[in-house]
Amino acid sequence: MKVVEFKNPKGLIEFGFVGAETWEDFDSLVALLRENAEVQFMEVVDGPDVRRCRIDYHGVTIILKYYDQLGNSLYSQDTAPDSVKEARSLAYAILESFQ
Repeated sequence: MKVVEFKNPKGLIEFGFVGAETWEDFDSLVALLRENAEVQFMEVVDGPDVRRCRIDYHGVTIILKYYDQLGNSLYSQDTAPDSVKEARSLAYAILESFQ
């Protein structure tokens, strides 16, 4: 697996997980987040057409989301550089744990 960085249509920087793009991989990513003591779950939406978690990580709200066309990615709801830095840090922490 690797992490790729891209800008979404709303202008937010997302961190996609190449090699963990499936609906089922979302469960593995959530399990890894649950093992991280610094992550607090705020909302989990697991419906027939959307999978999304809203979490708090170091005071930053971060979204992990599954997209039919793109797979799984995470992003900060905020464009502030410190928020993006925290999202990037979490994405790479997941990458290290996933392998």
